Amino acid sequence: MLGSPFGDLPGFIQAVASPLLSHSDKLVLARLGLHLLRGPAWNLLRGPDESTLEFLRGLGLSERLIDQFFRPFFGGIFLRRDLSTSARLFRYYLRMLLEGGAALPRGGLGAVAGQLAQGLDIRPGVQVTRLRATGEGVEVTAEGSEERVWQAQQVIVATDPRAADQLLGTQAAGAGVGATYLYYLGSGPAVDPERRLILSPDPHSGPVNNAHWLSNAVPGRVPAGQQLLVATVLEPEAHASDAELDQAARAQLAGWYSPQAAAQLRTLRIERIPYAQFAQPPGFAAHLAGHATPLPGVLLASEKTSMSSLQGALESGEKAAAALLGDTAALSRPRGG
Repeated sequence: MLGSPFGDLPGFIQAVASPLLSHSDKLVLARLGLHLLRGPAWNLLRGPDESTLEFLRGLGLSERLIDQFFRPFFGGIFLRRDLSTSARLFRYYLRMLLEGGAALPRGGLGAVAGQLAQGLDIRPGVQVTRLRATGEGVEVTAEGSEERVWQAQQVIVATDPRAADQLLGTQAAGAGVGATYLYYLGSGPAVDPERRLILSPDPHSGPVNNAHWLSNAVPGRVPAGQQLLVATVLEPEAHASDAELDQAARAQLAGWYSPQAAAQLRTLRIERIPYAQFAQPPGFAAHLAGHATPLPGVLLASEKTSMSSLQGALESGEKAAAALLGDTAALSRPRGG
């Protein structure tokens, strides 16, 4: 067990007592945490940049801590264990984690979209296929049960980077980073009653990089007496089929718990997301897209204007709306602010 040294006393005691951390690691992490908590968080997205691995090694952290904690933990965030992602982004995310705990809405992340959609005229099942600037505005062509054409004064394209590029005829968002998520349902006594993130320090022990019992964190998400386990797999293309991936993951879970416990889990779903994020190497921010597009009257709201995350998508949507409304105060806020 490894708790956060900031925030609560149990986490502090766990961190200090953990055999994973050498005395040197503890001192380095304490200095790093105090440094990251100074000043506004958005400042961490500025300044010199390098890979996260180079940054961690430059601090003097042990290879054991980097391999057994930082690679699987931030591998689950950046969807790659090599720690090649921008150190600016690493420092920003670590600051966010030190300031407050990770959380999920009780109704799932879809509850956020549901709240944003309140009071809006939503057309479900309709997919926009073409945008065309006219002298009077923007012509929007969409397909659903039948083709529809709307005339709009202004349009905000709010979708994933690749779909936005196709609609707008803009440059491709760059290399994508994929991940696969396996959902397992357990019944009866809890296999693991703890509310924690489970990390796999050895990438050769199985395909699962990290997992958590979602039912421990958000009990209302599953029926009483059942447990929901979510496992994250990075670079899943090594497994030719869902059945092979499921079998390998179950073998790994059997090593964590027991063969009997793994056998009792029912596979609910295997979700492959080939483009879950765009790659964010050092210096990636210099190549981010803006909200303006080649089409007059059309603005872009996409994580590709900020950072590849829910935070980036929400921030981009706010900025695009501010540009449409002429809200200079919101537009002037720095990225990550």
